[in-house]
Amino acid sequence: MKKRIKKTNNNKGEPIIGFGWYREDQWDLFYSSAEDKNTIHNSYKEWENEASRTFSDFQKQGVNVRKIDIDMIDLFRWCKEKGLKNTGGTRAKYISEQVKKIHLSEKNN
Repeated sequence: MKKRIKKTNNNKGEPIIGFGWYREDQWDLFYSSAEDKNTIHNSYKEWENEASRTFSDFQKQGVNVRKIDIDMIDLFRWCKEKGLKNTGGTRAKYISEQVKKIHLSEKNN
């Protein structure tokens, strides 16, 4: 007989999905440095509206999604260390590393 696993709302132990969250006061810096401007919203407000809807949709589906703060100075430093340009793929890697840090921190608590 199989045991039933009751799903809880705390999402502990479930995979974490990182959702990059840009800072309004750094939007111009982000936009001007991005290699893939043609895929990015022109304004922070446009981006924020779509990002908020998407984030909310993930939550409604029960996905363990977390906002990952993107400090452009930290991202620039990280890109320089890795020899990478500011592209969507690079930002995804950066976010993934931040998620790993969160996961390890929560695992140790």
